[in-house]
Amino acid sequence: MIAAADRYDTRTDWLESRHSFSHGSHYDPDNMGFASLLACNDEVVQGGAGFQMHAHAGIEIVTWVLSGKLVHEDSEGNRGVVVPGTVQLTSAGSGIRHAEVNASADEPVHLVQTWVAPDDPDAAPSYLIGKVDTQALAHGWVPVVGGSAAAGGRAIVQLGRHDAALWVTRPATAAVRQLPDAPFIHLLVSHGMVEVERVGVLTPGDALRCVAAGPLVVTATQPAELLVWELHS
Repeated sequence: MIAAADRYDTRTDWLESRHSFSHGSHYDPDNMGFASLLACNDEVVQGGAGFQMHAHAGIEIVTWVLSGKLVHEDSEGNRGVVVPGTVQLTSAGSGIRHAEVNASADEPVHLVQTWVAPDDPDAAPSYLIGKVDTQALAHGWVPVVGGSAAAGGRAIVQLGRHDAALWVTRPATAAVRQLPDAPFIHLLVSHGMVEVERVGVLTPGDALRCVAAGPLVVTATQPAELLVWELHS
């Protein structure tokens, strides 16, 4: 388990970001990722600010907004507004430039962004945004992003990595969830509090990496939101 306070911390006058893995100025050769997951950043962007046009290549960028609104624009002519209840996928492929800025001039936007290694790093870049049934999140796991061989092919947005999927759920107090049974599992608590079998209590910003751990049971001790990556290689 990695506590929120132990994640790498980047702070500027407009950004607060916690990184699960080696990222930016926080270089750690012993923590370069987990299976095909390359980055997991929990970020708060202040009003009127954001990431101006910059380049990416060879990664799948998945954005989940917890509160506020995030505006995406890219060099392929795509534009989208990401809000709670939607999921955004930017497949950088052979190369793309994009900007991600807060849609509000005065209210912060809070988001979780994860990067995944694609099957084909030289594929043509693409952009997708999907709407999630937020009521379904209260009843179980919802596969919001997934590849052709993950999540039973039921993901809302198709990922360019065949054997990875992001599941989200919002259990009420005392509700029980079972983590997917996959070779590699990465769990992030975005809000609330849960107790994980054989691990203990996790609070907002805490992360858990599991290797061949089996389908662990998670019990919410207060209303929570959980983001889980199922990774097979």
